[in-house]
Amino acid sequence: MPKIKCYDIVREILDEAAIQFGPQYVEVKEYSDILRQYCEKIDIIADEFDAVSYDVDVDEFEKTISITIETVDLSLDNPNHLFYKIASKSLSVRFSYGDDGYLATTFVFPSVWEAA
Repeated sequence: MPKIKCYDIVREILDEAAIQFGPQYVEVKEYSDILRQYCEKIDIIADEFDAVSYDVDVDEFEKTISITIETVDLSLDNPNHLFYKIASKSLSVRFSYGDDGYLATTFVFPSVWEAA
């Protein structure tokens, strides 16, 4: 079974959101391409820390995209680590614990939609 990638899930959620938003909003390809690049970096982080799951959500009001990875831990000893680069590109980063005790790290990115 092929490994699930961040953007595979993001693309599915973006497509669902586009249906929900209807013709009032259009997806901007340039923004989606940037989000794809962020996902590629999140995949690297997920591999490094043996992530057990991805979760993606779109805020229906702000249209921001939240990408969560769950890991056993997250040790960041190097200030030049890729994590910090992705965190600096996001609107915010949140940490919490999932129901199963894994560390959930959520990156919130700007919307890929503009009003039509």
